[in-house]
Amino acid sequence: MLIVYFGADAGCGCTMLTQCTANYMAQKNPDKNVLFLSLSGYSGTDYANAEFNYSLDDLQIKLKSNVLTIEELKSMCSVRKNLYMLQGSSGIKQRKEYMPEDITKLIEMAAKQFDYIVADAGSSIDLGIGLGALNCKGMNILVTTQSQRAFTRYMHKRNIFNNLEIFFSKMIVNKFVSKHFLPSVKLIEGSYKMDNCYVIDYSDYGMQAENEGSSLDYLDKSYKRQIEDFIEELIGFKNCNKRTFRSSILGRLRGEANG
Repeated sequence: MLIVYFGADAGCGCTMLTQCTANYMAQKNPDKNVLFLSLSGYSGTDYANAEFNYSLDDLQIKLKSNVLTIEELKSMCSVRKNLYMLQGSSGIKQRKEYMPEDITKLIEMAAKQFDYIVADAGSSIDLGIGLGALNCKGMNILVTTQSQRAFTRYMHKRNIFNNLEIFFSKMIVNKFVSKHFLPSVKLIEGSYKMDNCYVIDYSDYGMQAENEGSSLDYLDKSYKRQIEDFIEELIGFKNCNKRTFRSSILGRLRGEANG
């Protein structure tokens, strides 16, 4: 199973969501191998709380030459029990040399060994690494916030997604704050023309997580519970593109808005 997070804009929280999702998948399924991939154009290991000796750049030549083996991929990961984490590209030149098909090939190879792959595709459509993950037709999840800038940036990309036949089966409204002067979930759904939102509330522990290099699921029990609920609902769908995705939080928020 492949889960890919993509941000409507930078700062929507894709890296944190990817890390927490990978953590949960590994803890929930101790007999399964889970792979965390940072494909945002940055290291993407800010919240991993682990040491990394290699990165995506170290396998680029072998990947492009079609000689990379699954054993080599695993050896370049930081490993915590059944969770394998590959650090993203750290060089501007290297990350721009990746083509979408390179990453598609990497994921297809990894899928033969790993039961779950969770990827942070960043928020840029100018990099092949993120597009490669979205092209794999996994569970593509759009991550946004109540920010108007995030919506504006997404609208600049939407036609490109349509032309490339890249679609999102789910959308997360992340860092949500229930205030009358901020957009409601219903309004955001209408703007994005998506009716399958899931809400994750703003966490007061966000800055602490950044400063300590720790993921929010270790610091905030409420955030962890929301991630777990989201993943449980996500993997429970057999036909993700045809069924309506809802959360109890969404229902509550709509009730408040209508009241």
